[in-house]
Amino acid sequence: MSPQAEIQEIMNMLRRLKGAIHGGADAEELDSDVEDIMDKLFETMKSMAD
Repeated sequence: MSPQAEIQEIMNMLRRLKGAIHGGADAEELDSDVEDIMDKLFETMKSMAD
């Protein structure tokens, strides 16, 4: 997957997180979503460095 596609995927993840926040998701669900986004960002940064 290209870095641009990965960044778009991260943006989509952030949009879903924003919806979950406004939808009143519980803290554990939000924490899991944030962790997933952080992991994806790390993977994307690693792939861009290669």
